[in-house]
Amino acid sequence: MRSSSYSSPLLHTITEYLSITKPAIASLNVFVGLATLLLAVSLNLETALPLILLCVAGFLAAGGAGALNCYVERSLDSGMRRTQHRPLPSHRISDNVAISIGVGFSICGVALAALFLNVLTAFLIGSGVFWYVLVYTLWLKPRTKWNIVIGGAAGCFSALAGWAAVTGSISFVAFLVAFLIFLWTPGHFWGLAIARV
Repeated sequence: MRSSSYSSPLLHTITEYLSITKPAIASLNVFVGLATLLLAVSLNLETALPLILLCVAGFLAAGGAGALNCYVERSLDSGMRRTQHRPLPSHRISDNVAISIGVGFSICGVALAALFLNVLTAFLIGSGVFWYVLVYTLWLKPRTKWNIVIGGAAGCFSALAGWAAVTGSISFVAFLVAFLIFLWTPGHFWGLAIARV
């Protein structure tokens, strides 16, 4: 009985911290990277390690970007009924913790890619973080309703990183996958937005 009473608050706390990393979006970015990686090479023992490393590095970086997004938008979130109960607006997680998770995860993801994959992959993963946090969240979103069109390019970097992780380069095929993601993102987002109105 005692162990379960301790594990329940611990599980709740872990869930709260995980939620600010936007795991659904982070997982989608990882999926795109993996799909492109598997277009570049066939899955075997030799490519298994880069695949695992890409998953970890990609999830950390995307999760860090998600946490930074939550931090930047905490005031806006507190004013909307749909988002006011999120961990930051409701003060269940402090701003400093959110920034620490965001910056820490992002740096770890990029560093992991640089150390164990290659510099190009690390650059592309870092560019995805930059685009999502600075271009989309800080610059475009407060200024234009077309933010999702240009901001959606953040997901394109995952496709390019997946190809680069096993080839050390970017090909025309990788750019095609990235362009497909760019085209898919606005329609997907607007469809969800219409469904929630």
